[in-house]
Amino acid sequence: MKLNKLSIISFATLLGLGFASCERVYDAPLLTEPKVTVGEEGIITIAQYKEKYKSVPRDGQLIEEDFAIRAVVVGNDISGNIYKQIYVQDATGGISIGIDQNNIANDYQVGQEVFIKLQGLAATSYGGVVQIGMMKTSSNRIPYEVAKAHILKDKWPNVENAQPKKVKISQFTDEMIGTLIELENVYFELGGTAPFGDQEYNAVNRNLKDTSGNTLYVRNSKYATFANDIMPKGNGTVVGILSKFNNDYQLFIRSAEDCYGFSGKDPVTGGGPTPDPVVPDPQPDPTAGALLFAGSDFNNWDTFLKSLNQYGLTFGKESASGGIGGSGALHLSGTTDSKNGYLFTAVVTEGIDMTKVKKITFYVKGTAAKSLSINVYNTNTNITYDDNGVAKPAGYINYNVGDVNGAKVITGTTKNDYKGTINASSWTKITLDLTVAIDGQLVTLPTKVGDNLIAFKYGSSSAYDLYIDNINFE
Repeated sequence: MKLNKLSIISFATLLGLGFASCERVYDAPLLTEPKVTVGEEGIITIAQYKEKYKSVPRDGQLIEEDFAIRAVVVGNDISGNIYKQIYVQDATGGISIGIDQNNIANDYQVGQEVFIKLQGLAATSYGGVVQIGMMKTSSNRIPYEVAKAHILKDKWPNVENAQPKKVKISQFTDEMIGTLIELENVYFELGGTAPFGDQEYNAVNRNLKDTSGNTLYVRNSKYATFANDIMPKGNGTVVGILSKFNNDYQLFIRSAEDCYGFSGKDPVTGGGPTPDPVVPDPQPDPTAGALLFAGSDFNNWDTFLKSLNQYGLTFGKESASGGIGGSGALHLSGTTDSKNGYLFTAVVTEGIDMTKVKKITFYVKGTAAKSLSINVYNTNTNITYDDNGVAKPAGYINYNVGDVNGAKVITGTTKNDYKGTINASSWTKITLDLTVAIDGQLVTLPTKVGDNLIAFKYGSSSAYDLYIDNINFE
């Protein structure tokens, strides 16, 4: 059958409408090799960027200087396991760039060299890791049209530009965060029996182990194209982007092809303990999990001690590897004296916006014959009390932990109480909910750097063998 001219035009129109109904209209392929012409921008490395913006406010920090970064795309959303972001790296390190768009891989392929104009974007942070984003946008991501104007493609993409670095789990450092790595002779703990993802949760952690017993979390989204694939059995090689959430290193696989060479037999295993699993969470709030004060993850002991008031730490000691995932922690060990006492009092530190704090969280593991009581300092004079329940001009609200045998949420009260025992065989989350009013009023935290912020107190004449880690806010 022949189509007349009008029919051809009508068919073309309908075809065009069909494409227009898709999520977005893709840019036409470039006919000439893209080339970036450098202007007045000062070139900095990713390591220099991370150092410059190592402490950023919760809402991000506007980049006012005319800086730029030259880097190569090493990770994108090709499989859906990496969500609305790309990872780029140079010779000094790697970093995530949040972009408010799906199917970014069509425009920023692995191996694409890019020139990132930073002025007008923002330094952001998620889970304690510095990123590149934009302020006052969806989850601090950069709108797509803005991203295209700031992340310029240079030359044709070449996958050979994105070669992973071969490392071992025991060799991880924070300088590797955001980079493409390769792990050889590793195995999935549930290989051959469980899928990468879990359709009950938006994302889950799967344990990847080496023959020395070291363990790494592999973070998998239920939206990944390989989410329902059974993880390979035996020993093999895994490639991915190394990241970190608070104290835990994580690996993001870019596609199913990042796992290869697995034997299909029972794995060659090693000794060493398996860390307590992280509870899966549905698309965590990017603003959650920030440190409440400098050093409150106990990974830098000197920083923690410098964040305390003049009385310092009166009971307890550093545990360099007793925390979550083998990180640092505070260890309470021994029997307390005959009076209830202050373990420590932390002050407001620079770069943390107290007005954003709605909940304070921390984790405990171990035992205590008497529980903990916590003072959250308050500048709202309508609801401040002393230990006898008598109102006073300024002070704190008490949060009594009580019995602990599972995760719990605590609301404020007017008097310290050490009743109850702690018996937590695995890391257990404690949440202090500051959004619940007391006498019709809400807690107002101090905002001046150096003012008392939070105090942990212990009970008298009691045996403690308790670890505390990750004092954060949400």
